[in-house]
Formats: sequence, structure tokens, C-alpha cells
Amino acid sequence: MNPEMDPADIAMPPASPDEPAPKRTFTTRRRALWLVAELVVVFLGVYTASRLDDWRQAQRDAEQRAQAIAALHEYFSRGLEEAKEVAPTITAFADSLNAQIERGEQPRLRVFNTGSGYSSSFWEAILASSGEVLPVPLILEVERVQVTTRFMLSISDRLNTLANLYLTPALSDHPDAFYRPDGTLRPEYDWYPDGLRNLASGVQRYEANLDTLVAILEAEIE
Repeated sequence: MNPEMDPADIAMPPASPDEPAPKRTFTTRRRALWLVAELVVVFLGVYTASRLDDWRQAQRDAEQRAQAIAALHEYFSRGLEEAKEVAPTITAFADSLNAQIERGEQPRLRVFNTGSGYSSSFWEAILASSGEVLPVPLILEVERVQVTTRFMLSISDRLNTLANLYLTPALSDHPDAFYRPDGTLRPEYDWYPDGLRNLASGVQRYEANLDTLVAILEAEIE
């Protein structure tokens, strides 16, 4: 080799036609791995978004449920307080009247205004707006109270109707006008003692069912 020759001037031998071509940087296997990785990333993104939506919906449902239960608790607690005041009054009136009649005292009958005006619109509104997020046992318990309420008020309405039809026109009459000679009530009035007994029993059932419902609502709030 000439010591004065520049190494860059040295020609490289030509490649042999049998020499294999250089390997490609991205093989088919690597492309497949990249595709799988991209699919995994897409799946994780969709899954995470779905889970986030589920969590947000669960938060909204929990808030709606809490608001509905709070509203039910306020409404039925107020009803329970009213029932606790009304039930003893009706029971005492019915017991006193029946005791006097059984002793043969022939007391003057008087109209006992039991009231009415029941409306299920509040519960129906709650059920329509929040029924899907309320616990099924709670819904069943409210429905049980509704059935008891309607039964109690059906007795009350019938009692008021008969009282207005028979008792009110005779309030100024002498007490003897209500009784037969043997001391028993005349047919047009003998429904009154039993009607009061039934009403007192219905109000007591109503109060007991309300008490159970309010306790369930308080447990849900806690």
C-alpha cells in the first residue's frame, strides 16, 4: 500500500449479488404489535370514559334519591304528627258515645266532622320523577300507607255523607228522636256508633303505618 494514498481513495469492493438485502426496520410482527397497542389504548379510553359516565350518573342518582327521600320524610312526618293529634280525639269521641249508648243514657247524637280532601298527587309526582332511584321496599311501604289512607278516608267520607243526610237535619230535635222506645238507636241512626268505631280503628292503623314508614325514611337518611 502506498503510504501517500488517501484512505478515501481506496475503492470498496462491489457487493456480491448473492448477499442478502438489509432487514427492514419495521417487520410485519412489529406492525401487528403496534396495531394491538393502539387498539388497547382506544379500548382503555372508551372504557375509562364509560366508567366516568357511570360514576357521574351514580352521583346524580344518589343526589336525586336523597332529595326524594328528604321530601318524603318531611311530608309523611307532618302527616304522622297530624295523625297523632287526630287519632286520640276520634277514639275518645267514639268510645264515649258507645259507652253512653250501652249504658242506656241515650245521648244526643252530634256531627263529628272527620275531614277529607286526600290527594295522592304528591306521591305520584315523587314516583314519576324518582321512582327509578328509590329502594323497592320503600316504595312498597309508601304504597301500603296509601292503601291504608284511602281505606280510612273511604270510611270518613261515608260517615260524613250519612251524617249530613240524617244527623244534621235532626240536630235541633229532642234526643228521644234518635232512639226507639226500648232505648236502642233508630235504623236511620244505628250506623253511627259502628261507623265511629271503624273510623277510629282506621286512623289507628294509619298512624301505625305512618310511624313505620317515617322510621324507614329516617334510616335511609342516616
